[in-house]
This record gives sequence, C-alpha cells and structure tokens, in this order.
Amino acid sequence: MKKITFIHISDVLLGALPDRECVWSGERKNEIYMTFEAVVARAGELDVDFLLVAGNLFDHQPSEEELVWLDEIFGSLKHTVVIYAAGFQDNLGSDAPLLDYGFKSRVCVIGSPGIRQIGDKQTGDMGYTAVRDEQATMALDHIHFPDKDVDIYGVSYFDRKMDARVVDDAEPQDEAVCNVLIACGGDRRRMPVDWNRLRASGFNYIAFGGRQKYQMKIPGKAYYSGSPELCRESQQAHMDISMGKCLTEWFRLSLCLLRSENIKELIIRWITIQGTVL
Repeated sequence: MKKITFIHISDVLLGALPDRECVWSGERKNEIYMTFEAVVARAGELDVDFLLVAGNLFDHQPSEEELVWLDEIFGSLKHTVVIYAAGFQDNLGSDAPLLDYGFKSRVCVIGSPGIRQIGDKQTGDMGYTAVRDEQATMALDHIHFPDKDVDIYGVSYFDRKMDARVVDDAEPQDEAVCNVLIACGGDRRRMPVDWNRLRASGFNYIAFGGRQKYQMKIPGKAYYSGSPELCRESQQAHMDISMGKCLTEWFRLSLCLLRSENIKELIIRWITIQGTVL
C-alpha cells in the first residue's frame, strides 16, 4: 500500500451571510471565501494527494458561473485530486449544474455520471487515473485510483433530505489498498449512521460532513471536520481541518487549526497527533 496524504474539509458554506443584521456581515461573507482559498492554497503547498470535500461546500446549489470560479480555484492544484461529495445544501437534485459540470481541474464529483481524467495533453501527463467500479451505484459511489492504490467510496445528496441508511453496510472490496469513505449527514433526517458498524468496517479513513463543529466519532478513523469559519453565533470561533496519512500498519492524523483572532487576521497552527485526537 502506498502512502497517501489528504486534507479533509466540509461545511465551508460558500455564499452564506453570517451575522445577517450586522454591519460587518458582508465582510464575514468574504472571509468564508478567503478562508476556503487559503485552504486550497495550503493543499497546493503541501502537495497532498487528495482534498476531500465532505458536503456543503456551498450553502446552496451552485450556479454554473460559481462552478467556473470554483474550477479556477481548484485549477491551482498541480497534483492534488479533489473529491467532492455533494451535501444537503449543495445537492445534485433538480437539474443542479454540479451534476454534469465538466471540471477542467482535477475534480471528481461523487455521484456525477462521468469521471474525466485530467492532465497535460502536450506532455502526456494525465495527472491521475480514476476508474468507477462496475458495482458503484447512485446511492454509494466507488472510484478506483490505481496509480495511488486508493479506493474512494462516497455518497452525494440528490435532495435536501436522505433518511436511508446508505453507509451502514459499506465495506471495502480490496483490503490491499487504502480505503476512504466520504459522506455527509449522520442524524435522523440526513443519512442515519450506525457508528458501531462503521467502526468494524475496513475503511482506513472516514471523512464526514454535515456539522459545523469538529467532532471525532471513531478515534483514528472517522471525523467531522467542522466549518472553517464561524457561521452561527452558537458555533465556536474555530474549526479543525483534518489532515491525514494512511500507511499499511499505522495511521497518523494531523489537524490544522484555523483560529480567527480578529476579522482581518487568520492564524494557522499545525498539530500532529499519532493515532488519536486530543
């Protein structure tokens, strides 16, 4: 099994307008975009293999114009592959442009009909190889990355609600590769989850979204990344971006804490943790 590196984010909520009735609301909206761009830039600096977006990147179904902008942002990543699972906010239903948008950058949308191999035609560098498994379904997608010895299993929303237990029975087919599950939800109305069953599953990492606060569900294995920016008054003024490495015999999780000390300054601190999260 090859070593892989990744950054896990979710619930960025691009387009959200926090503190709607306050004079600084517009600045807060811009901060969300700035923080997201900073995360993508950091992924590029670290040259991680994957950027896992576990739902609700937007607080609405993004328009084609917004996807063109997003494609440009992700286009700055030279080698990183973006895995985008649509959440209940940015779901793929009702003819959403995200469903069949043709990204020029290295983006795989979970549940999207087509997967494109992106690269430089002049040099012959295709960047990565992505193959959808024959047993993949609209309910549970399954994408092989043979060049990286990675299998990604994922769920995207096609509506704002999903009461089906989609991931409880999910189980990797090939234990010789690094297996990652990416999904959004975990409550009664939105994809209920039996965490005990996932604990016993063979996934090396489970990236979850759908909550604005960081939460560890299974030590060393399953995490909610939380929102990178404060979007609600009750939310803590910080989040954790999960960054990890999967190896054959050990799992290492690093967390990037983004802490807004004031409205114009962002301080990034890195904490490396072996096996568990404090």
